[in-house]
Amino acid sequence: MAKGGFYVRIGNGKSKSQHIYAGNMAMVHLQVAKSLLDGNGNAAGQVYFITDSDGSNFFRFYDAIVVAAGYRIWPGNLWIPRPLAYCLGTFAELSAWLIRPFKKITPKFSRFAVTYTCSDFTFSSARASGDFGFKPKYSPEESFNRTVEYYKKAK
Repeated sequence: MAKGGFYVRIGNGKSKSQHIYAGNMAMVHLQVAKSLLDGNGNAAGQVYFITDSDGSNFFRFYDAIVVAAGYRIWPGNLWIPRPLAYCLGTFAELSAWLIRPFKKITPKFSRFAVTYTCSDFTFSSARASGDFGFKPKYSPEESFNRTVEYYKKAK
């Protein structure tokens, strides 16, 4: 979407989600492995939610990266309300299902995409910090800058 430029947002811009920089995700794997090898069994068999920043709106998060990487977003501020977007997702899925006997199509717009981007998905890494000392290696600013540089090179 960034390369094409046409970019619509779903919802009202208030839902929040959290992300983690790939370098920090790699680091958490090393941290938990080291903890287990050092005999700390707290993390054994546990499931953790890991994040390295506060929650923000899904689209505002990606907008900042897309614009900083030098891509143009148009229209500048088009938001489709959640109920309308959900109907469009249903229609896209139904259309794909009807066409499926002739050609397999996976719609890029779906009810799942609407639900995911219009619902709050936030969590805490506090348990990971306590159990095996999780600490992000890269700050949110450095993560952002590294991500932008990656997409500038891919442009």
